[in-house]
Amino acid sequence: MSRVILVRLKELRKARRITQLKLAMDLNLTQNTVSRYETGEREPGIAELVRIADYFHISPGRNARGDFGQFGAKQVC
Repeated sequence: MSRVILVRLKELRKARRITQLKLAMDLNLTQNTVSRYETGEREPGIAELVRIADYFHISPGRNARGDFGQFGAKQVC
């Protein structure tokens, strides 16, 4: 899996001022899992990528390419 995806996850999260813990709770993951995704110690599966994409209102295809434009998404409340 591309390191770009993992970097983008962290960028999306930080741009929206969401903590790893909040993201983990919202996605029914542990904070440790989110941290490992962001550092590259663990790779999210397809189902997790889809959930992450849905959470940030981006398409999984854009997520996989690391092509977010201006984070390519609507504002998340």
